[in-house]
Amino acid sequence: NRLAAAQAELENQRQQMEAARAEVGKPFPQEAELQTKNARLAELDAKLNMDRKPSKAADLDEKRSIQDALRQPGRPGNSARQSHREATER
Repeated sequence: NRLAAAQAELENQRQQMEAARAEVGKPFPQEAELQTKNARLAELDAKLNMDRKPSKAADLDEKRSIQDALRQPGRPGNSARQSHREATER
């Protein structure tokens, strides 16, 4: 009885694997839209950061300040969005 159940499960898994292989071969239907939106995102990001000098140290400091704010327990309004907004306003 257990052997029959295991064989049925094995066959089910094989069918699922074949279905997954067929899906992997298909092209992503929204590929063109994704590329367009990624390009627009990069353009907007560049415009937003035009006045910023690319500095890894500043980015690390900002990340650390956000992480420190998130680690403080019991702080009113302690959310990632608010902490990030505060950090970017500096």
